[in-house]
Order: sequence, then C-alpha cells, then structure tokens
Amino acid sequence: MKQFLLCSLLLLLTFACSNDPGQLMAPDLTNVPLDGAAVSLTAVNDSIPADGKTYAEIVVKAVDSVVKKYRQVSLEISAPGKFNNGLTQIQSPFDGKGEVHVFVLASDAAITNVKASIEKVTKTIVLKFYKVQTDTLKVYLVKDSIAADSYSYAELVAVTRKADIPSGSRQLTFTSDKGTFSNGSPNYVVQAAANDTTRALLKHNRAEVVRVNVTIDNYSREQYIHFVTSWPRQMFIEPGTNVLGPLFTSKAIIKALLIRMPGSVSPGLTVKFYDSTTNNKHIGAFFNTSVTNDQGECSTEYWLQDTSYTGLVYIKGEIQTDTGKVIGINRIVIQK
Repeated sequence: MKQFLLCSLLLLLTFACSNDPGQLMAPDLTNVPLDGAAVSLTAVNDSIPADGKTYAEIVVKAVDSVVKKYRQVSLEISAPGKFNNGLTQIQSPFDGKGEVHVFVLASDAAITNVKASIEKVTKTIVLKFYKVQTDTLKVYLVKDSIAADSYSYAELVAVTRKADIPSGSRQLTFTSDKGTFSNGSPNYVVQAAANDTTRALLKHNRAEVVRVNVTIDNYSREQYIHFVTSWPRQMFIEPGTNVLGPLFTSKAIIKALLIRMPGSVSPGLTVKFYDSTTNNKHIGAFFNTSVTNDQGECSTEYWLQDTSYTGLVYIKGEIQTDTGKVIGINRIVIQK
C-alpha cells in the first residue's frame, strides 16, 4: 500500500512539473469580451464646412484587451464624405494609446454617417457638412502694388455678410506672414464694421510677396500683397577724405546715402560709382562695392590709378529708378 501511494505521488509531481508548454497557464485572448462598452467612436467636430478641404477628425478608442487582439478598425462613411485616403472606406491600426485617428471631408452639403466596426461590434456617429457661403467673407486690395518703404500702407478690405455670422462672432482677425499692420504688429484684430466693410492697413520694408490670412467665425480667406522696390529720390556721396596724394597707394572710402522722403529705401540696391576729372578723364577705380543696407547706405573703395594728375576729381554715384536716374556727386582734391 505504501508503495502504491508513493508511486501515485511521484506520478502527480511529474505532471505538475512538466516542461510541456501546453501545460502552462496563459491568458486566453480568444475569449476577450467584445461589446459596445469596449469601443467608443467620437468626432472632434461634427459640423464641418463642405468645402472639399476642411477635415473632421474621427477618433476610435478601445480597451487594452480589444486592442491587443483585433489590432485595427474598419471604418466607412456615407456619401458624399470621404476619408483622408480619398475613399469611403478605410482600415486603420490602433496606436500606442489604443486609439485610431482618421479624417473625413466633403465637397457637398449633407448629413453623413460614419461607422466603425470591430468584428460584430459597430459604432455609428452623424456628421453634418454644411454649405459654405462663398460671399460670407470677401477680401480684396484697394491697390495691389505697394512700395516697400516702411511708410506706404497696403489697404485690405474685408466684406462680411452679417446674416451668416453669429452676433457673438463678429471679430475679424488679420494675420500677415511679413510686415506690420497699423498697430505695429503682424496681427490685427478688430470688430467687423456695422456696415459689413472693415479695413486694415499693412506696411513692409522688403520687396516681396506678403500673405495675409483673414478670418471671422469659421470663415477664412487669403490675400496676397505685392510690395515692390522702394527707390531713392536723392543720393548723397560722402568721401572718407577730401584730399589724396597722387600715389598708387592712395585710397578713400566712399559712402553713398540713398534718401526717400517719406519712407525708406529698399535694402539690396546697387549703386554704380565712377569718377571724372575736370577734363572728363577717369583716374581711379572702385573696388569692394556693397549693396544698400536697411538705412539706405552702401560703400566702396576708391583707388588712384593715374599718379600724374593733380586737381579736382568728381566722385559720382548713380542708380536707375522707376522714375529715372538718381545721381549723387562730391569731390576730392588730388594734390602733392
């Protein structure tokens, strides 16, 4: 009897300590409960302009056990809606947070249904794509081409349709990627005018295209402004010295100051320098000429090349502008 009990005990220990993986206990993912409470479907915004470019974000969330077993979600949307893949159906995997994010849009006004499915569990939400009134917000320029002189303003006009905008959302926001509005900032916020026509003024100091975004409520428009070169109307030439000796080593730093009143001259302009004696001869050369800076200044080095001449030499600067040539002149005495 003792031998029988001992054998039975050894047999029981053998099974309990078996190395067979089939004998190990592990979570059974095939029996994960999947019901409506395990999955949620929401829209970040359920009212979207039907403009073919504004997306609504759809979010699917699931509990951890569902995410581990099923990995992804199947979604579909009724016409005229489309997902960000351009289709009415999409399959998307869960991210590390157990969420799926997809985006939908439409070009026509409609009430659409978005359905998310995992096995037999289905969730549905309703989205409203509303018609966009193209004349709710109009933006135009009084003048398209403006001098980039930090003084002249481009005038933007925003025309709104009061009937399409809630009374509590009558605030217009102008945002520019360059330049400053009349308040000294690239952003200008103002209440829409009572007559539905609101104006904003923008200036800039660079000759380039500036983009302005105008928004009110859920409506937005872009307007591009062409700021053009701000040319000088006067030029002053300032030699670093008034006297040079007739030597090959003689040189002078010449500065040119370009003036525009009112306003400033565009940076990056090139001045042509040249000299002439009283006999209209050239006795020097110019090197290392810079372009104008933000203050309208540039400089060059003037080196004598003819040491046989003494007397007056005129130093001149010239630039071609939108209204003709602007010339500056000064003089240096060459003497022994």
